[in-house]
Amino acid sequence: MKRILLVLLFQCYFINSFCQSLKKYEIGNSGCSAYFFCDPGTFAQSYSDDSSRVYTAECNAEGTA
Repeated sequence: MKRILLVLLFQCYFINSFCQSLKKYEIGNSGCSAYFFCDPGTFAQSYSDDSSRVYTAECNAEGTA
Protein backbone atom coordinates (compact mmCIF):
# COMPACT_ATOMS: atom_id res chain seq x y z
CA MET A 1 0.00 0.00 0.00
CA LYS A 2 2.83 2.42 0.82
CA ARG A 3 4.47 1.69 -2.53
CA ILE A 4 1.29 2.46 -4.44
CA LEU A 5 0.83 5.71 -2.57
CA LEU A 6 4.45 6.68 -3.19
CA VAL A 7 4.12 5.93 -6.92
CA LEU A 8 0.92 7.99 -7.16
CA LEU A 9 2.49 10.95 -5.37
CA PHE A 10 5.54 10.78 -7.64
CA GLN A 11 3.35 10.69 -10.76
CA CYS A 12 1.30 13.67 -9.59
CA TYR A 13 4.46 15.68 -8.90
CA PHE A 14 6.09 14.65 -12.19
CA ILE A 15 3.02 15.46 -14.28
CA ASN A 16 2.33 18.78 -12.54
CA SER A 17 5.92 19.97 -12.87
CA PHE A 18 5.41 20.33 -16.64
CA CYS A 19 1.99 22.00 -16.43
CA GLN A 20 1.07 25.63 -16.07
CA SER A 21 0.31 26.72 -12.56
CA LEU A 22 -2.77 28.58 -11.45
CA LYS A 23 -2.28 32.04 -9.99
CA LYS A 24 -4.71 34.10 -7.96
CA TYR A 25 -5.84 37.49 -9.33
CA GLU A 26 -8.01 40.14 -7.71
CA ILE A 27 -11.22 41.02 -9.58
CA GLY A 28 -11.32 44.79 -9.69
CA ASN A 29 -12.38 46.29 -6.38
CA SER A 30 -15.07 43.66 -5.80
CA GLY A 31 -13.24 42.00 -2.94
CA CYS A 32 -13.26 38.72 -4.89
CA SER A 33 -10.49 36.88 -6.66
CA ALA A 34 -10.17 34.09 -9.20
CA TYR A 35 -7.51 31.66 -10.36
CA PHE A 36 -6.17 31.82 -13.93
CA PHE A 37 -3.34 30.20 -15.86
CA CYS A 38 -2.26 33.58 -17.29
CA ASP A 39 -2.62 37.23 -16.32
CA PRO A 40 -6.12 38.43 -17.28
CA GLY A 41 -5.11 42.07 -17.00
CA THR A 42 -7.52 44.70 -15.73
CA PHE A 43 -11.13 43.65 -15.18
CA ALA A 44 -13.79 45.84 -16.78
CA GLN A 45 -16.97 46.44 -14.81
CA SER A 46 -20.34 46.63 -16.53
CA TYR A 47 -23.97 46.00 -15.61
CA SER A 48 -26.30 43.29 -16.83
CA ASP A 49 -29.95 43.80 -17.83
CA ASP A 50 -31.04 43.13 -14.24
CA SER A 51 -28.52 45.68 -12.84
CA SER A 52 -26.05 43.08 -11.55
CA ARG A 53 -22.40 44.04 -11.66
CA VAL A 54 -20.42 41.98 -14.17
CA TYR A 55 -16.62 41.89 -14.29
CA THR A 56 -14.92 40.76 -17.50
CA ALA A 57 -11.32 40.26 -18.55
CA GLU A 58 -9.48 38.43 -21.26
CA CYS A 59 -6.61 36.05 -20.76
CA ASN A 60 -4.27 35.74 -23.75
CA ALA A 61 -1.67 33.01 -23.56
CA GLU A 62 0.66 32.14 -26.40
CA GLY A 63 -1.64 33.48 -29.10
CA THR A 64 -4.88 31.97 -27.78
CA ALA A 65 -7.65 33.81 -25.98
